[in-house]
Amino acid sequence: MSLPIIFDGLDLNDGETYVISNFTQSVGTRETDLITIPGRDGAVVGQNTMQPTVFTFDIAILGATVEERDQNLSNLFGTTIGGVFHEVLSSESECELVITESDASARHYQAIPAGGEVTRFADGLAISGVTLTCPDPTYTDGATHTVTGIPSVIDYEGNAPAELRISYTAAAGSGIPNGNGISWACGDTSGVFAVYFYDAVNPRTVNVDTAARTARIGSSENNNEIPTLASDWPRLMPGTNTFNTDASLGTITGITIEYQTKWVG
Repeated sequence: MSLPIIFDGLDLNDGETYVISNFTQSVGTRETDLITIPGRDGAVVGQNTMQPTVFTFDIAILGATVEERDQNLSNLFGTTIGGVFHEVLSSESECELVITESDASARHYQAIPAGGEVTRFADGLAISGVTLTCPDPTYTDGATHTVTGIPSVIDYEGNAPAELRISYTAAAGSGIPNGNGISWACGDTSGVFAVYFYDAVNPRTVNVDTAARTARIGSSENNNEIPTLASDWPRLMPGTNTFNTDASLGTITGITIEYQTKWVG
């Protein structure tokens, strides 16, 4: 195959140094818990969850000499490439995986690699059974969308829920005891998100990350706000999503909502 496959900034299928073959992908596999009940036939369907997406492939290591092939193999497991240090197939953390389709559309994932078995031939090297596991089975196109102001309507085109980054300024002295925040309706669900606010003098900017489930003053990790017990963490759902202020949640201004569209696949 000739499609670009970029993992942690390195093209694993450039056709000159590396060539991938036997490329397969698990898509949309689901696991359903079946709960048996003593004295009854069959089972009750429990939780239905989507499993991680896994890419599996073999990769050939090219080079004119044994030394070049060994260097190219080394590059996959940690070395400096163009002044940038890469830990590609040896990385223990999630790295960006970008697969460009034949129609030039790019799918962005976060994946964890696992190397395979190395075989040495007379004129080359090959690694078989390499896997890239994406804990989040969805992908994005890499674009971040920004919506400002409340009320806001977001017509979400993805087919998988999207996490949000929400930033707003909470007015000084407001929100006690109810907190400052927003109400929302995303798809068939609705709720509120609010954080307690204790400063009676100075307005403060609150940054909410629904994926990490954090609410902070500014960007400091040491200045965590406390979501109210009645708070939910909103996610965009396919279709129309709305966000509004609520008088009971205190005065907030300067609202910005950021998200990436997500699809299953």
